[in-house]
Amino acid sequence: MCCHVRVTPLLPKTALLILRIALFKPVGRERGTGYAVPWEREIPEENTAISARLMLTEGTLEFHLLPGVSLYAHHFAKRITASLCFEVAAKYAERVDGTITQMSNVEGCRGDDPKRLLACYPDMPLTFERICAGFRETLGGASPTT
Repeated sequence: MCCHVRVTPLLPKTALLILRIALFKPVGRERGTGYAVPWEREIPEENTAISARLMLTEGTLEFHLLPGVSLYAHHFAKRITASLCFEVAAKYAERVDGTITQMSNVEGCRGDDPKRLLACYPDMPLTFERICAGFRETLGGASPTT
């Protein structure tokens, strides 16, 4: 599944603030913590959603696109969804001096290492040149070739 994005460290109060500002809504509750897990933001224009999870034991804020990207050509149908996912991850990482990584295991995006470092704030902000090839192509405006 392509475009699984992780941001570390997890600062729950800051994560919740950013998710609320980005219009995510809680869809469950983690027992014993009081934190809503996961949160979702629907993107009706693309019939998709972004799921955000506060991974308390791992210390990460994780984002997944729904439905997931399982083929290279699926990237193109998630232009708005991916843009919003990367933007929210970047806003959160910027607030916490965090690191953003993307897990890519779809053919054409995987490369030599399925774990791709996208940003490390404040020294290395997110740029689209570092995201997977599928979303680089999609967000650049071209149709997928695979």
